[in-house]
Amino acid sequence: MTGAGAGGGALGGIYKMVEHNGEPTIKLSSNPEKTTNPGLKKIVRFYDREGLMEADAVAAEDEDLSGGGVWIVDPTNPLRRKKLTSPHRVELLEPVVGSGAPVRAFPPLEEIRNRRREQLAHLHESYKRLHNPHEYKVGLSLGLWRRKERMIADIIGNGRGNDRDNGRGTDRGADREEGAP
Repeated sequence: MTGAGAGGGALGGIYKMVEHNGEPTIKLSSNPEKTTNPGLKKIVRFYDREGLMEADAVAAEDEDLSGGGVWIVDPTNPLRRKKLTSPHRVELLEPVVGSGAPVRAFPPLEEIRNRRREQLAHLHESYKRLHNPHEYKVGLSLGLWRRKERMIADIIGNGRGNDRDNGRGTDRGADREEGAP
């Protein structure tokens, strides 16, 4: 795991390990919003019949979301779920860097601007208004949600929840990484 130093990072972010030696890892925290989602992921955007953005699903990289209904789960409130059935869906993430080098040329700034304008045209006005905007739905796929729940249950359920010596599991007030050496 890599983190920002005492002075804070230039971008205000922190890196979290999600996979180690091909196996998904999870970092537990006493703050549920800081618990990571395990494994490599992909994001699939669903569009409604009018071509407007409906919701995004964050899924495990190896999940097949190409057909049929896909359930998404709100990670902050697992009781909030939505079934996405639209056949119009697009994977959003594309490789930019591989083995430390760019895998394709970066697009010119004007092309980036045009893509942003085109994408915003597919976002319903209710999400863009300044007063009381709707919240765009982004959720974990049911498969990723279940993987996360299983990993949490394995850690907490096997008595490693307060094991400070192996650095795995979680204890009150401390963050821990599961799956890493």
